[in-house]
Amino acid sequence: MSISGGSQLPAYLLHTGEVRRQQTSDLLQEIATQKGSLVVAGDLNFTPQMEPPRMLSEKLTSAPTGPTFPAPHPSGKIDYIYFSRDLSAKSSAALPTKASDHLPIYCEVEVRRRERPALSPDSPRSASRPHLMPR
Repeated sequence: MSISGGSQLPAYLLHTGEVRRQQTSDLLQEIATQKGSLVVAGDLNFTPQMEPPRMLSEKLTSAPTGPTFPAPHPSGKIDYIYFSRDLSAKSSAALPTKASDHLPIYCEVEVRRRERPALSPDSPRSASRPHLMPR
């Protein structure tokens, strides 16, 4: 998966089965070794109330895609896109189709802009510019 500027982004695509909790634990161990941004997506076969999505949400952000199953009139969510906290969802959705028993999902992510730390009034930089200090 590539992002603007040509950088590569690690992506993990999953289809979990009966051992969801173990697969989620294994995934979390793997992504703990990654530096930088990443995306995890797939047919995870668990509802938001189950333990695996709570485990993933402790470390990652979930894209708000809405219900995905069963198509064409979904009432539950079992397909997910998660991403590292340095990314944010620019847009995301479940898309209507008759091609599967699940709706496909997409998410456009962007790198969050880092906020510049505020200068304290007694920092050397702000002291050299007294006109910027609050009165």
